[in-house]
Amino acid sequence: MDGNGDGRRDIWSSAPDALASAANLLAKGGWRRGEGWAREVILPAGFDYGLAEGPREAPSWWQAKGARRADGRTWRDADAAAPAALILPSGAGGPAFLVFPNHFAIRAYNNSIAYALAVGLLADGLTGGGPLVTAWPHETPLSLTERLDAQTALARLGFNPGAADGVVGVGTRQALRAWQRSRGMAADGYLSPDMVRRLRAATSGGG
Repeated sequence: MDGNGDGRRDIWSSAPDALASAANLLAKGGWRRGEGWAREVILPAGFDYGLAEGPREAPSWWQAKGARRADGRTWRDADAAAPAALILPSGAGGPAFLVFPNHFAIRAYNNSIAYALAVGLLADGLTGGGPLVTAWPHETPLSLTERLDAQTALARLGFNPGAADGVVGVGTRQALRAWQRSRGMAADGYLSPDMVRRLRAATSGGG
């Protein structure tokens, strides 16, 4: 988009053009003016983590299940009426978020939870938002072999993660939640090194 009115669209050397183009992309992705993109929430003990990446319900629905805003504030009218999904980007041990349609508008460009969180949290910080209440835990990156082994193990155990491609997407997370639930674990769908070890042991007869 031509944001500075010079008749050219130059996202590389014109900040107005870059910002206008980004705004245009968000608008085409379904951005809803007046609504937030996500809020950190605190979940109670015994919460059903299997609800992550599942139903999209109003914040009052999640509140009835024990989720509360981490900052202790009440919901704005626009957000209170918007459908929200729960995401647990680093599992049950990390911060939890209720994400609104604008979160998915960000993902229209890059369908990655990490990408959308980075964009949204950076924007919040630029507009005066404070740090997260729940600290981000230390995370150990998984190798391609570990990710492939986990997907292969889930398939062998009867929990379909989709194609074994090494990409831990929603299909893999849903399959992992189902397997975790079958074992009585917190069904957060988070593929940690410990989960990889457990899956390998389950397919080798060790667990």
